[in-house]
Amino acid sequence: MGKINLEALHYYLSYKHVPTPLSMLDGKSRKPSLDVSGIKFSPMVELSEDEIVNRMDDMLRAGIRKVLDANGNVGFLTSGGIDSGVVTAIGAELSGKPIRTFCLVYADDLGSEGKRTDREYAKMVSEIYKTKHHELQLSIDEFPKELPAIIKYFGEPFSGYVSEYFVAKMVKPYVDTVLTGDWADELFGSYRTHRLATQYPEANTWDLRYSHVVFDDEEKQWLYNAWICGLTNRYSTLKHLENYSKNLSATDSFNRMLESEFRSLFVDQTYLSIDVLSKAQGLRVIGGYAFPNFVDFVTKISKDWKMKDGETKYILKKLALRYLPKEIVYRSKEGFITPTLQLVLGLEGYVRDALIIDNLLKHNLFNIDYILELIDEFYKKPTDGQSYKIWNLVCFQVWYNLYIGDPE
Repeated sequence: MGKINLEALHYYLSYKHVPTPLSMLDGKSRKPSLDVSGIKFSPMVELSEDEIVNRMDDMLRAGIRKVLDANGNVGFLTSGGIDSGVVTAIGAELSGKPIRTFCLVYADDLGSEGKRTDREYAKMVSEIYKTKHHELQLSIDEFPKELPAIIKYFGEPFSGYVSEYFVAKMVKPYVDTVLTGDWADELFGSYRTHRLATQYPEANTWDLRYSHVVFDDEEKQWLYNAWICGLTNRYSTLKHLENYSKNLSATDSFNRMLESEFRSLFVDQTYLSIDVLSKAQGLRVIGGYAFPNFVDFVTKISKDWKMKDGETKYILKKLALRYLPKEIVYRSKEGFITPTLQLVLGLEGYVRDALIIDNLLKHNLFNIDYILELIDEFYKKPTDGQSYKIWNLVCFQVWYNLYIGDPE
């Protein structure tokens, strides 16, 4: 069992990814996918609403213009929301020819009503700006076939967002570079942890984030086999999360959450997934909000411009109104994540085969009765939380079979 790094396993089971510099293979270390040491969320800039919007508009247009000038074959990923919508709109205005837009849509066996709505709004953006629009359909059957290849590209177990792999594979025949709405959520805030940081300004960022882990440390003691419990007691996910909040430059709870997540979740999961899986297909992906001067400016905007009177991305929406109709700017929108609940529901046979007793006995890390009970309970009464746990275990088992396999 020396081949498995138990500390990496402990945090993977909570985060969906192995945090750098750890690796699941004992004795191996990794570097972060992105250096964010220079990103600081202070001091705050003192500007009016119009001045902020004008500055953001100018910087985005300059950045997108540079991408278009440097890359002859550029497409735009759009999901019918403001993040990708603004980038697409600016690209269409600056391009000397109709741009190509791409929208990932899920087949009926995988998509939700919210994602079907996204499809219609993406079409609306395309119609407004007269783009060459492509819909990229993803079916549930693609995941079992491609998951081993996806895990190989990471080299580590990973149960986070992987739809970028399928997007890149379908987009590459048309373009070499795509601009996306990436980095907007991390800069302006929209996740549940960001909203909680506003609702509970006195709470610690690590406590709020710990409430959203896949397996918490208490449940892991039930999940682990008896022999491993004593070996993992030295590791605390809560303390590990607290380390990301040390020496933050931000002083308010909202920006502190954004800054701590930049150091951790964004680098080791969100950005890593986009970077690894797009490069695997030979596609260059550029976040439409990742231009250095734009990032430096937005990180210095007060929380009151980012989350105002309960309105997420308040200042970005003001910019979006210059390019998109109110119907799009102020509509309710789901985050674009892997639909794990529908995935696990639709792949019951695959899930049970991956987590059969013989597979679990290969490493003997987990309480098999606990896992089988978790699976049975899920298929009787499915919940999002259970689906994340099951998919987390499936992805670990796929990684284990690829990199370690049967014990000698």
